[in-house]
Amino acid sequence: MRVAVARALRASAPTADAAAPVRQGGPAGQPEETALPGLDEVLGAFDRGLLWMEVADRRPKPPQAARLTGPSARNFIRPRIFDGLAGMVHLHLVRNGHAVPDTGWSGQPGLALPEHWEKGLDDALDAAVADTPDTARLRSLLADSEAVSA
Repeated sequence: MRVAVARALRASAPTADAAAPVRQGGPAGQPEETALPGLDEVLGAFDRGLLWMEVADRRPKPPQAARLTGPSARNFIRPRIFDGLAGMVHLHLVRNGHAVPDTGWSGQPGLALPEHWEKGLDDALDAAVADTPDTARLRSLLADSEAVSA
């Protein structure tokens, strides 16, 4: 997700530089970790309208999906965008001490999220990856978590 957003942001910049920084010891053409956008920059790219025209096209797709366009393509890639964004939010919550591992002795392991996140996260993520992305709910949840941290 972060690599796709970084490439979309570079392509949409008025003075886009085609040469990406290369990670030391990594494959050529792979952006440096510090050059990759964070959660706020990803949401900013969604707000700028880059999700479906730029970011989604840079995500890997199976060959049978490569021919899809318009709503069909969006509906195919939407779960992957949702999962990628959810993963970034989960990492943000873990880094800020708002989520802890749930060992899941009776089921799948996962994360134990604060109650207000459990109630609002899926709706906020759905709005962020809608045909017309709206990141306001997700940003509100993130702001609430930042206020609790301070």
